Amino acid sequence: MISQGNIDLVLESIRRFRPEGLDEWAQLWHPDTRLTVPKGWPEPGPFIGLDAVRREFERFLDSFSGFRFENVEIVAASGDWVVARFRMPVRGTSSGLASDINLAVAYRVEDGLLIECAARWHVDEALEAAGLRE
Repeated sequence: MISQGNIDLVLESIRRFRPEGLDEWAQLWHPDTRLTVPKGWPEPGPFIGLDAVRREFERFLDSFSGFRFENVEIVAASGDWVVARFRMPVRGTSSGLASDINLAVAYRVEDGLLIECAARWHVDEALEAAGLRE
């Protein structure tokens, strides 16, 4: 069953995710949230609890300038899970080098808040993290 409310929550979280908006962003996340990141991510995780997740995202945002989301697409939604993919064009704060980060992320909703986030490099890996891949 697809929950439009869960999809809307994920899209609102993506909209709020910016350096000056993390307080507003954090309002959508459960205090007991859990973040797992893909292999090769600078910090291996997992990150447990909203404070730890927020600190990791602050480190991420500090590493880049010109951060934004592009091509956001909901690829699956079932039960408590929503899987999205997107592109983030970024520029290294120290190096000035431009790059694109492409991620697929599985989000789990509990009690109207985001409680789990499984970031992966590929959609099939995010679907698997959400238990939506056959």
